[in-house]
Amino acid sequence: MKKVLWLVLLLPVFSSWGGIPLNVKGNIYFLPCDVSTDTQYQEVKFGTLLNVDMQTAGNASEWETFILNIENCPAGTTKATVKFVGVTDGDDAAHFANMAASDAAQNIALQITNTDHSTTYKNQDQMTIAINSSTGKGEFPLAARLYSTQGGVTVGKFESVVQMTFTYQ
Repeated sequence: MKKVLWLVLLLPVFSSWGGIPLNVKGNIYFLPCDVSTDTQYQEVKFGTLLNVDMQTAGNASEWETFILNIENCPAGTTKATVKFVGVTDGDDAAHFANMAASDAAQNIALQITNTDHSTTYKNQDQMTIAINSSTGKGEFPLAARLYSTQGGVTVGKFESVVQMTFTYQ
């Protein structure tokens, strides 16, 4: 006991002789879940629409539902978040722009919501879901439609790309 006390008393003396501080920092992360094969490079197709049906601002196509699936989430993962990133429409920042390279339809944008349409997701918005702890899976239920931002939609192509980034907790 006396040796330990003597060492503890001398420790401040020894540590003051040219000691160099060592700072240790780090981050601890969960392993990511896997984005399921059926979700990767998913396309939502609207088929052919008639511009005469999109002549008034607010006119829209039918909703197309789709699901983003994640799987193989490690034990302890309780929720997942997806962040939507894309070019916003110049007329309405709550929608994604038509990015067709040629022959692009005008005055039309992409609208993304949850499946009951109570929440619209725009550029930089996020959606969070719970992970099923017994299966290690999760589903992001979504819907999309083409939306006339100003009316007067012109004939042409529609293409929009929305990048989705997943994070896990």
